[in-house]
Parts: sequence; structure tokens; C-alpha cells
Amino acid sequence: MSPMGASFALLVSSLLVGSPSAQPQPEVVHEWTFVDYVWPDEESRIEALQNGDYIPENCAITGLKVYNGDIFVTTPRWKPGVPAALSRVVDGVLAPYPRWELQEIGNCHAFQFVQSMEIDALGRMWIIDTGRAEGFNYSEPCPAKLRVWDIADERFIRMHEFPSSVVPPTNFLNDIVVDLTEEDAYAYITDANEAALIVYRYRRDESWVARHEVMLPTPGAETIIINGVEFSTNTAIDGIALWNSEQVYFCPLTSFELYSIPTEILRNETLATGNLDDYIIEHPQRPSQADGMVVVGDTLYFGSLAENAIYSYRVNNSYEMVARDDVTMEWVDTFAVSDGYLWFTTNRLHLFFLGQLAEDEPNFRIMRVPL
Repeated sequence: MSPMGASFALLVSSLLVGSPSAQPQPEVVHEWTFVDYVWPDEESRIEALQNGDYIPENCAITGLKVYNGDIFVTTPRWKPGVPAALSRVVDGVLAPYPRWELQEIGNCHAFQFVQSMEIDALGRMWIIDTGRAEGFNYSEPCPAKLRVWDIADERFIRMHEFPSSVVPPTNFLNDIVVDLTEEDAYAYITDANEAALIVYRYRRDESWVARHEVMLPTPGAETIIINGVEFSTNTAIDGIALWNSEQVYFCPLTSFELYSIPTEILRNETLATGNLDDYIIEHPQRPSQADGMVVVGDTLYFGSLAENAIYSYRVNNSYEMVARDDVTMEWVDTFAVSDGYLWFTTNRLHLFFLGQLAEDEPNFRIMRVPL
């Protein structure tokens, strides 16, 4: 840890968590007990249900982005029976995006496991794919990939296959932010299985990996209690956010800590792949473990899992609760920003992995709160 990081941590360690007197009420945009898809025809849906290609309770919404009025979501293949990894929400149903043919399991030209994506200011969707769908036997998994899709032109403009030395087959590419510079573009990607931060440079079509001990799970933070339900996880670096193209914020899921590192360090392959002790900045401890996060202006937003809440954070300031709801906000996952709103998914992910999702009430929601 750098002296700057340690001093900063001591400076703010006494700050209290604040809670505003009046919080805006989050709006539910869509909600589902279980999600369904736009099928080619009803016969295809029935066949998928019968042969196990579609198991509704195994389809969990995680990733979210909103662009030009369209809502895009991911349904990762943690379990069998997830027919599409990436979709667009159409009249409350998931339409596989960009098309059904790109959802085929075992086809390395198609999506295998998409946890997250990002859409940049130029209308390009950056899609990360681990290369394998869980619960399926592969003789050999597909390579992990980063695909860049031009939304307006409806075509892929880049496909980067990560070297196994950067992203091994055991990876869990979890979240992504995109950094547009005057002459280039960079993607910063968390790998929760390998406790690593992947850097991709667009202009040279190159990637490298940064590692540091703070990307590992924090001992003692494994248990999360949500509405009385205990859930344990040992997950490394997970959430990521980009501040003003200058700092990348990140945190392990299994942790109360929040860290950042300058983008100028990550963009330099020599520095990024070396010892990062002098560059990591430690911020105040958060009130709970968190999954996704996002920066809007000079404010960082993240979900507080144990509190069913969203907090904001400004450097040199305290954490402040933005919204909370014990019914609709169980496991705040991914964020998006559009039309003056902070959008987010909630998905009861703890109940999903415990096999305890409700069958008679909503489990998955897309919500928003005014900024």
C-alpha cells in the first residue's frame, strides 16, 4: 500500500455513514418471477422446456445497460437451461440480442457466458465472454473473448481473443468499464476467479493483466445476511467503476473495502504488470459488501447488499444512503445511467444460488431512481 493510500485511509477512517432525511422512491420499470424469452415460435419454447434447454428458475438477470431507450440485460449461464446470454427487453420479455444464432452453447463463434457489457459514448457495446457455460461438459472450453458490437450498424467491429496467459480457461470475467481517450480506448475488466484486473487496449488490440493482494477476498467478510437469510461467498475483485478517465475504482465482493488505481498506471503495460503497492489507494470501509458500482459525475454509487440499499460516495466525504427497500432491492447488482436516472438490477442472487427463489412473487427487477 502506498503512503498516499495509507494516509488517505487514516484521514477518512473517522467519517460516519450518512443517511439523507428524504430519499427518492425507486421506480420498478420491469419485474419478473421468472424471465421468458422471445422465441422463434411456441413450438421452440415448448421443446426447450421439455429438453432442458430452458429452465426458467435458472435464468437470472444481472448485467444492465440502457441506450437510446433500449434496455439490454444479461442472463449468465451459471446453471443449465439458460437459452440466451445477452438480450434486449421488449415488452417485458427478453429478446436474444443481437439474434438467436449467437446464443448457441458450444459454438465458439457465439456467446457462451456473458456476465456484463458496457456501451460507450460512440454507441459501441463491449461484451465480455468467459468462454464456457457452467453445468456443461466441454471437451475444450472456448477462449475468453471481448467483442465490440456497433449498435447502429448492427455488426461486430472487433473480436479480441484473450491469451490464456492473460485470461485462463478458469476465468470469471465479471464486470467491465470502458475508457475513451483522445487517441485510443481501453477496457478494464474484473476477473473474479483469478483475482485480477484485465486491461485491453483497442488501438493495438492487446491485453495484459494487473494483480495485487487487495483484489483477493477479505477474510472475515464471507457471510452476507439479507433479510435474515445467511449467504456465504468467497469472491475476489468484482465491481468496477471509472471516475473521470483518471481513476478505476474496484472492490472484491467478499470485502468491505474500496480501492482505486490511476488509469495512467493501468494503461502502461510495464507498470500495470509490475508491483502496484505505490499506486493502490484505499478508501473508507463501506457499510456492507457490494456487487456492482458506477460513477456519475464526481459521485460513486454502489449497492449495499446487507441493507438492500444504494449508497453514494464522494472522495473526502462520507457514504450516504440514496435509496433502500427491503422488498424490491434484495441484491442490487448492476448499474446503468440514462435520461437522468440511475438504473439498476436487483435479483435475489443469494436466493438464486441457495435454490430458494419465490414462485409466486417477483425475484428479478429493473429499477431506477432519479439522479
